[in-house]
Amino acid sequence: MKTTTKRIVIVASIAAVLVAGSVFAFAQSHRAGRFAGTGVPAFAQKFLDRASIFLSLSDEQEAQIKAILEAEKPKVQPLIAELAANRKALQEATDNGTFNEAAVKAIADKQGETLAALIVEKERVKTQIYAVLTPEQRAKAEQFRSRIEDRMKQHFTE
Repeated sequence: MKTTTKRIVIVASIAAVLVAGSVFAFAQSHRAGRFAGTGVPAFAQKFLDRASIFLSLSDEQEAQIKAILEAEKPKVQPLIAELAANRKALQEATDNGTFNEAAVKAIADKQGETLAALIVEKERVKTQIYAVLTPEQRAKAEQFRSRIEDRMKQHFTE
């Protein structure tokens, strides 16, 4: 794989994990906000709160989105735990500078499958959330998403 292609794959993977993790993470936060109690960590709540303000979500829309996030938690929590377990297995497999290519490849393949499943769940949730938005809010959501992607590209390409 070319270096540029590898970078794109790595950036896309990191972006997917960050987005999915921010939406689906299972850690409870103690900060109050519009999305407090949804089971997402504080940084994700801050992101959701900003998106809510940017999109001018109504209280009803916020409640619907909270319900969507709550319904998806049981599907996503095991995937997040599996990502962490795979990461730990990879660390253990390469401790002390050891390298077993077959073992590392098996762990990487498993991590890829888990990440793929998480991406599918993220896209399912995104579709459900978009159904709650008005056409104007969907257009603004695309602007918001585009701005975030541009920032990530700048960060990872510089």
